Amino acid sequence: MVSKIIIMVLAMISLVFADTKSEVERLFQTASSGEIRFTKLVQPAKDSLAAMKDSAAKYLVSKLCTTDAREAQTLTEVYRGIGKAATAYLIAALDTDNKYQLRSASRCLAEVKDSTAVDALLKAATNSDYTVRAEALAAVGKSGGGATTAKRLEPFFNDSIYSVRKSCVYGLGNLKSLASLDLLLRALADSHFGVRLTAYDALVSFDSLAREKVAALLDTVTVAPVTGLAIRLAGQLRIHKVETKIASYLTDSNPLLRGWAVWSWGRLRGRAAAARLDELQKRESDLFVKSLLIDTRAYIDTLTSHE
Repeated sequence: MVSKIIIMVLAMISLVFADTKSEVERLFQTASSGEIRFTKLVQPAKDSLAAMKDSAAKYLVSKLCTTDAREAQTLTEVYRGIGKAATAYLIAALDTDNKYQLRSASRCLAEVKDSTAVDALLKAATNSDYTVRAEALAAVGKSGGGATTAKRLEPFFNDSIYSVRKSCVYGLGNLKSLASLDLLLRALADSHFGVRLTAYDALVSFDSLAREKVAALLDTVTVAPVTGLAIRLAGQLRIHKVETKIASYLTDSNPLLRGWAVWSWGRLRGRAAAARLDELQKRESDLFVKSLLIDTRAYIDTLTSHE
């Protein structure tokens, strides 16, 4: 009698699991559908999967090896909604040689933002496939852990592939460790513009914490592209102590430096910069600089009298 009851209970449990798996499959097909007739059902299906939490997380892992871009994006959105309840399943999914699964799992973990995944992601970041390394490093940066994680992320800036270095710099910008500022400043001189611009954005995100370092860079830098970025940073971060230095670039022979000096001069001096900019505009011939003079003058005109 007891054995029959046990068999019946196990059968019922199996049916529940089967029903749950089937429901997850049905919802995922709808959520990742590109058919017009399902347009209004896509978001509700994603929301339903996210609300299922653990139940959806464990079954959707089997979809991570997809090569379909729409399905991969759907997984990212659903796991974002599931949150940290999915971490253990996604970490387990990183134990594979399948590059598609590694990339998808990393992107999902980037949205989950759980620092307990950092170790597994850093291991994935040593993969021979550079696209996997890039996704894993970006996820590390979004997973948290502060200065400790940032220190472990920094060595990856030596990678030969620019997209991997870019992900490393992006991650450091998210983690906000003051110890990473020197590397971010060095990244402004990277051979690839994507890395340089990502480093710029990262430094901007540090706000006032990066002012001293950027000011010091302006005194030492000699390479024009890096100088241009440093000049622009001075204006964006409102580093007033370098106003004299910025003023010296307003008449520089290099239009790149002259243009960004104009842009920063307007940010640093506000309405007080108007007269000097109007004077410069009368004799400027370079189209890049002229465009920045017009834009900066328009910016100044939007400021209130006390700015």
